[in-house]
Amino acid sequence: MLLRRMFKHVKGQNWLAVAIDFGIVVFGVFAGIQLGNWNTARQDRAEEAAFLSELHGELSTGASVYRDKLAARLAVQEAMGSALELLSGETPPRTLTDEECMAIGGSFIFSLGNAALPSLDRLQANNRVGIIRDEELAEAIARLSQVLKTMRERTDLLPKPVVLSDRYPEAVQVIAYIRPAPEQVDGTEVTVHYACDLEAMRAAPGFFSATSINFDLYDGFLRDVVQPYSAAFEKLHEVLDQELGTEHERPAGRTP
Repeated sequence: MLLRRMFKHVKGQNWLAVAIDFGIVVFGVFAGIQLGNWNTARQDRAEEAAFLSELHGELSTGASVYRDKLAARLAVQEAMGSALELLSGETPPRTLTDEECMAIGGSFIFSLGNAALPSLDRLQANNRVGIIRDEELAEAIARLSQVLKTMRERTDLLPKPVVLSDRYPEAVQVIAYIRPAPEQVDGTEVTVHYACDLEAMRAAPGFFSATSINFDLYDGFLRDVVQPYSAAFEKLHEVLDQELGTEHERPAGRTP
């Protein structure tokens, strides 16, 4: 109807009316675009708020679990180092502690795992990272994502450690225990422990070298894989806390 009226005004050479009609059309288009942009921005803000809240919950839940795992891995690293000192004769004669024996037996286990962040996975899968307005927060998210990718690549490229209980069964024996575990399907769980013979370790050709190689690989895993992930995880948690105005008591953890 407006276009018909414009054509009528053009035919009648009523240029003032044509200008007014044209202005109405332009204003209508502009207003429609602005309304659409406003609705989109409002939806983005709501989506961003929901995402940040969900991500914060996942980070808070995963932080305590991850820190416990990290502390356990660092304890293994320390026990393995003291066991090597004992094997090499650098320390006074004594028996291996249970922690040192467990560290030697499990020195081939490098898996640490990372906190599950399904909200972040979903945001990236849907290509919606752009809704994050805070630059520091967006950078922290990108950093963690990159570290995760590098973490998987470096873990795959690590040389295979020696399973000492397989190669030197006379020095390291696997002992499996079945204990009650109501959370499991069959109600039980197998727990692995190790029994170590210090004299057999010293007598076995190549045992000290193989253990030293495992220790070096383990140390590199913590330094090159675990430490960057831990730093990126904690940084994202810190920046998100600042964005949301949330405070946590963070334990002073040891850095690998």
